[in-house]
Amino acid sequence: MPLIGLLAILNGLVAQAPAHEAGETSLGDRAASLRAELLPLGAALPLDPVGSSLALAKLHLERAERILLGEMHDFDLTAESELDAAERALRWFREAQPPHPGVYGESLTLAYEATNDGSCQPYWVYVPSNYDPQRPWPLIVYLHGWVPETSKLIPWTVPGLVGDLCDEYGFIFMQPHGRGNTDFQGPGEGDVMRALEETMARYHVDPDRVHMTGNSMGGYGAACIGLHAPDRFASIAAACGQWDYYEWYGIDRDTVPASKRYLYSLSNPVDWLENALHLPVLLQHGERDSLVPPRQSAIGAARLADLGYEHTHHVVPNGYHQIYLEEPYFRRLMEFCLPLRRASEPAEVRFVTYSLDYDSAHWVRITGIEHWGERAEVTARGEPGRVAVSARNVSGLELSPPRSVVGEGPVAVEVNGELLTWEGEAPLVWGEPVRPDAKRPQACGPIRAVFDGPFVCVYGAGSAGSESLCAGFTREWWSYAEGLPWVYEHTQPWPPGWAVADADVDEGLLAQRNLILFGRPEENQVLARIADQLPLGFIEGGYRVAGREFVGDDVGLWFCARNPFNTERMILSVSGYPWGAGFGSIARADHKFDLMPDFILFNSEIDADDGNRMLAGGVFGSGWEIQTLDLSTDTPGEQGMEAQP
Repeated sequence: MPLIGLLAILNGLVAQAPAHEAGETSLGDRAASLRAELLPLGAALPLDPVGSSLALAKLHLERAERILLGEMHDFDLTAESELDAAERALRWFREAQPPHPGVYGESLTLAYEATNDGSCQPYWVYVPSNYDPQRPWPLIVYLHGWVPETSKLIPWTVPGLVGDLCDEYGFIFMQPHGRGNTDFQGPGEGDVMRALEETMARYHVDPDRVHMTGNSMGGYGAACIGLHAPDRFASIAAACGQWDYYEWYGIDRDTVPASKRYLYSLSNPVDWLENALHLPVLLQHGERDSLVPPRQSAIGAARLADLGYEHTHHVVPNGYHQIYLEEPYFRRLMEFCLPLRRASEPAEVRFVTYSLDYDSAHWVRITGIEHWGERAEVTARGEPGRVAVSARNVSGLELSPPRSVVGEGPVAVEVNGELLTWEGEAPLVWGEPVRPDAKRPQACGPIRAVFDGPFVCVYGAGSAGSESLCAGFTREWWSYAEGLPWVYEHTQPWPPGWAVADADVDEGLLAQRNLILFGRPEENQVLARIADQLPLGFIEGGYRVAGREFVGDDVGLWFCARNPFNTERMILSVSGYPWGAGFGSIARADHKFDLMPDFILFNSEIDADDGNRMLAGGVFGSGWEIQTLDLSTDTPGEQGMEAQP
């Protein structure tokens, strides 16, 4: 049951709780009292060990309330134990202590308060029993597998034997929740990186010995995240995971529309493997795995071999998918990771990307992509007094070669045949300058990326259609990312602060947040103010896309663009027919926005991938102009066509 629906009966907690003896406080009363204590304390500060005690108190209170309301949960969780934990965490916060002070040698539940949606998200850390905070420790980040019921109340965590192995090998072990079953993409990837930052702020982690690992869905996620940020990690260890989307689904990539091919490529590990030049990879797989065929790991290993990169491919004889529940699997993982350290100042960098959200590796940073939707590639090699760079589909670069490689004094730099000199006082800039209105990190799409930064929903006051879209998105966000602000008002269709009426929105808020604008310009005053600055147009009863007009009651349009109030932020326009009826199952709800490019115009029909049928969609270029456009070959609803009523 969606959380909004559950919380709509929050006032009934006390009445529903079992009868108590006179003078005994009911669980519902305890929850209400604790909520009243937490409300005035505001948001938990990021990367603040004391603030994480506040986030943990809020998480435990949320779990207690959800259990009281009848949600499915782990057998070892009870509303009473969660309220006890919440009160304990609040006490730590009031005493200016981090959670679980001085506790080592057991798995600890921790939490942070997300900056994008205000939700409290859990993660789990095992710190060895002989932990010494005076010295740095290696860290294993471990991403969990897919189980349909996974939630904050039914977390997927590793078996207890892992703690003994961490004591033996000397690893801190951190497991993110990943917002549930997101494949660790979008909000799931953001969760992993935030949990990593929180762990490093709390414990003495060696930044050169952080290992990105996982199994099944988490093996896929570990490969994606590790290859997105290859200079953050010392290794990747991926077990029983997907490496090539196209082979997995038996799809010829040349038959896929360009805008969807771009979305697949953003998170298709085999398309990013060039980034593993300095990132050793361990691939483990069961020989008889029937859930994820061992061929998937073999594809990754073969590509790494073609590139000449360091890797280990281990196939467990007669092993099934669940090899990751056994001790030998974790021993191989830890023995692989133990001697490895992050490459700090490599002489050569090979870097590929599809987005400025993943813009750098080591001493190379891409500042502009020529054709969005296609891969950008850079190879840079340094030697004393000289750097040679080749770049493809790149309009701008910043280079900061290490002095340990190029030596002191001026350095001759050649980029695609152009000769430059680097003096070393600041990064060398090559190519086109970044325009004020250009795509940039955290403001470059696709639609899903709008949710990565702080966002606010803006609806048209008095517009039933706009308010309905906003309420629908609120429900969808819970299913998609298990996240809403922890403070709820059950009499409203959304939590306070989550959505603002267009007539009431604060000018400062327009510049501070990514804006999700519901309704058409005639329904939403904020959208009307900026409509003439947006790349797509609204017409009576429909839309204009690349000079074509689409009308109809069953036509909807979503698109992201730069935020005119602050070009470091984005807007998302949501109007017309609702998106995503095909993603109704638990297994698909957390992928509802994954196949939406920068813009998508669609109708009520459902495609084979569960998304609505795309009539027109594509990717904007650097200046938010249409650069990649896919049109349906049969577009009922397009103005002037035979199917137009």
